[in-house]
Amino acid sequence: MRGLKIDDFTVKPEVEFADFLAPYDEAGYVFFGVPFDATSTHRKGASGAPTRIREESYNFETYVMEADQDLSEVKMADLGDINTLNSLEDQTALMDKIYSLTSRILKDKKGFLMAGGDHSITPPAVDSFASVHPSGFYLVLDAHLDFRAVFDENPLSHACSSRRVAEILGEENMAIIGVRSMSSKERDDAKRYGLKYYPSWDVAEKGILSIITELLEEKGLAKRPIYLSIDMDVVDPAFAPGVGNPEPWGLHPRDLLEVLRILGANVKSMDITEVNPKYDVGNTSSLAARLFRTFVAFNFKSIINR
Repeated sequence: MRGLKIDDFTVKPEVEFADFLAPYDEAGYVFFGVPFDATSTHRKGASGAPTRIREESYNFETYVMEADQDLSEVKMADLGDINTLNSLEDQTALMDKIYSLTSRILKDKKGFLMAGGDHSITPPAVDSFASVHPSGFYLVLDAHLDFRAVFDENPLSHACSSRRVAEILGEENMAIIGVRSMSSKERDDAKRYGLKYYPSWDVAEKGILSIITELLEEKGLAKRPIYLSIDMDVVDPAFAPGVGNPEPWGLHPRDLLEVLRILGANVKSMDITEVNPKYDVGNTSSLAARLFRTFVAFNFKSIINR
């Protein structure tokens, strides 16, 4: 990474994320895309998500009502998309690029917003997060446990993302909310390793506030830096149909809003993966864009109020 400039990692997009217009050196928040879906199963197309999310971001006002914060007051940059051939042969090199870029951003004391792409892009970003925040916690919202050791002979598959993160942070430093699909082997491994996860029906029965409160108390999240990963298939397909692996009985978008509202102050960086524009009419990409913007609003508001 020595000697490399930020521009060496990325290609500028035709359309930048709305309001993310500041130069990198001035920005507190940095957006970039990873147009990679070579490990996707069932439906490919997530490689087109960064572009579509940017396009949908222009639908929204700069003022974010939920946080009472205007984004025109926030310095934000769009770095573009990481260079990738979007092939399995390129995957290891891509993981190195993600690690190097996110390490640079974090060491420059900025938060990053990474748009996938499939969920295989997350572990190298968490690895760089862990090097800067050794007491960090990984919270993932996902319909799938993604706890396979290997899938399709690929240990870097999107179906292995949580397993790889567990190897980085330890199972005790992560939790998954919204799960409603796993293999029996994943179930057994999760039990053996003590992986904490909440099925979507627990969210429906107890309420998202109760679950977050439990995590705050048990894991001490109020005092820990958090990496937040949102696999868009955690949301019920009625609200977010444009994903690679849709699963019924999902979360309501307001559940995600509550996660940002309560934990946003401690989230240092985040990603949103598995948006698939090929199966979308714009609502899934729009929700992703709104979640990114809402995170910045809550996080920035917490900083200026300290």
